[in-house]
Amino acid sequence: MDDITPTMCWDRFWELLRIFRHHGVCPLIGVVPDNRDPALMCQPPAPNFWEAIRRLQEQKIVEVAQHGYRHILHPAPECSILGRRYGFKEKSEFAGLPLQEQVHLIRQGKKILNANGIFTEYWFAPSHSFDMNTILALEQCGFKAISDGISLSSIRCRSIASVPQQLSRAKWMPCGVFTVCLHPNTITDKELDRLQRFLNGNKHFTRFSCEVALCKADQDASLTDEIYRVSYICCWALKSNLANTIQRTQRMMKETVKWWSSSPDRINEKGKQPFSKETVKSRAVSAIRSRENRLTAGRNTSADYRYHVTGPALRRPAFQDESTLPGK
Repeated sequence: MDDITPTMCWDRFWELLRIFRHHGVCPLIGVVPDNRDPALMCQPPAPNFWEAIRRLQEQKIVEVAQHGYRHILHPAPECSILGRRYGFKEKSEFAGLPLQEQVHLIRQGKKILNANGIFTEYWFAPSHSFDMNTILALEQCGFKAISDGISLSSIRCRSIASVPQQLSRAKWMPCGVFTVCLHPNTITDKELDRLQRFLNGNKHFTRFSCEVALCKADQDASLTDEIYRVSYICCWALKSNLANTIQRTQRMMKETVKWWSSSPDRINEKGKQPFSKETVKSRAVSAIRSRENRLTAGRNTSADYRYHVTGPALRRPAFQDESTLPGK
């Protein structure tokens, strides 16, 4: 569970814990030591926050990880190990900062946790954004594992064990180690129902600490890990391009429908009444297709002749001279 703060949505937090306890799952919770992010302030701070987290850890209901320091993100383009190509925002609390500054931030967060009776060797970054200086800083601060990375199994990054975190909702996977990141502040009733249905199945769950213990000291990424990583990048790129195409099409349709609705010529010749919404939409589609046909026709009659088709990019050879066109 991510973004655990005194000002989080406590009702959702306790509901998630109730579900996990019922199914015998011990979740890893990421506690922000000194939250300054307004987006994580959903309600007034709970005065017994640290006591509640300490008791949950002592009773082994949860395992605790340090989640950054203050959760204040700065722009960090192309600085993080996991960046835009993995679908993550190029913002970070740590990536791009000098090593000593990262050491200072991580140590300050650890001091706050220790002062409130919370001791942990696990850590993960806000927005999945960290760099090699972060790994070096974690080594200097005594941390042993992070919950992050795109792979099928836990691997070692220097002396730090990296347990992969790939999913934002629970789903069955045929093989590998998968971590699901849940946010108590934003999880919906539908997502809670889906989580319960998933946990009702015969799935194998493990503790974060057990997976860290199983990670060998020289565990590098295997060939299957690399294949999965490349596949993840490709799938995300296809999904992103498809979503952008759909958004552009919807925006163009809305603008066209709006133009047709405001046009003085959209009257029915029989009753002189405005056309129905369906008629306006159909005429908008016809206008778009007509415009595309005119553009295509304009290209086909130019001196640089190319034959365009709908679908794969199939083209005839270019004819630079109009006299060499077929049929001339």
